[in-house]
Amino acid sequence: MLTLRKSTKHKSCIFGCGSFQMTAQEVSTILRYNYSGVIFLLNNWAYTIEVMIHDGPYSVLQNWDYAAMAEALKGQSALFSQTVRTEKELVAALKKSKMFKGLTFIEVILDRTDCNKALLGWGTAVADYNSGTGKAG
Repeated sequence: MLTLRKSTKHKSCIFGCGSFQMTAQEVSTILRYNYSGVIFLLNNWAYTIEVMIHDGPYSVLQNWDYAAMAEALKGQSALFSQTVRTEKELVAALKKSKMFKGLTFIEVILDRTDCNKALLGWGTAVADYNSGTGKAG
């Protein structure tokens, strides 16, 4: 927190929905201290790394309305909160954010299996190893 307070640079943070569900209350702390910056919440309703290794019911999260939750935490603080589903909506939200003096919270809706090729390859290798068809290394 001390680093945030002393910094004059624009700050941004990216969370997946799974990790955010374990630390969501910190948005309240950020707002209480009137920090600015952008929080991007990547919402794909799952622990994607687990989906890539071995998909199962334990990989699915209870989906929250993250943008509304941020609004509920704002109290008297300045907050711009929006959910986006397309690149066009994201660009528009970022333009609004540049003009906003306060915290911006952008919930980005993604496909459940949206991930980069490296994660997909790693998940497949771990899944093969766990099933006994792959080798360590």
